[in-house]
Amino acid sequence: MPPRRCIMVLGKEPAPGRVKTRLTPPLEPEQAARLAGAMLLDTLRLAQCVAQAQVTFVHPPLDDEALVAELVPTGVRRLVDCGSDLGASMRRACEAGLAGG
Repeated sequence: MPPRRCIMVLGKEPAPGRVKTRLTPPLEPEQAARLAGAMLLDTLRLAQCVAQAQVTFVHPPLDDEALVAELVPTGVRRLVDCGSDLGASMRRACEAGLAGG
């Protein structure tokens, strides 16, 4: 039976200096990036616990493909988003989810 639910997780690459910047200080940029990566992984794994749901990680173009590939669990789809702002990204994610992609 195909998935009946769609969960879109919007996020970005957990790169030092680009994520969780309000936590620096007290954290170093590398620590903030590791925290962001751990929270992303936790969110994706939790979303995968929803029965009959297809989980998609929506993110802007990446600088470090290998880093994100390590964090995204098997079975989670990925959608590269080039939205001009958060609202545009959310709209595109919803449209993709409704279209089944």
